[in-house]
Amino acid sequence: MKNTMIILIAISFLLQSCYSYKLIDVQKTPLIAEKKYKIIQSSKYENVRLLSSTDSTIVVSNLKNVQNTISIKDIKKIKKRKFSVAKTSVLVITSLLGGAIIIVADGLSKTNYTPK
Repeated sequence: MKNTMIILIAISFLLQSCYSYKLIDVQKTPLIAEKKYKIIQSSKYENVRLLSSTDSTIVVSNLKNVQNTISIKDIKKIKKRKFSVAKTSVLVITSLLGGAIIIVADGLSKTNYTPK
């Protein structure tokens, strides 16, 4: 029972986001203000909300609402946040099945049921 609960919690944490990030080319794809992006500079990445952009710089706000101006040439990769129907479906189905398994297992453990 405890093992099942631990596995269910681990799966829930692994699949908790209904969003995925798609790699985009800044030169070909226009950046849209107020959208969320993942920006990778050198070896660190940051989830940001785009406030404004020009040909050479972008102004972003991070999760703590701190505004930064970043040069586009300093960005190694930029990923656009996209809603993922697949991740959402898997999360809902896994949660429902996990809950059903726990309820059935708990009910069987209380009734002293032994299959023939």
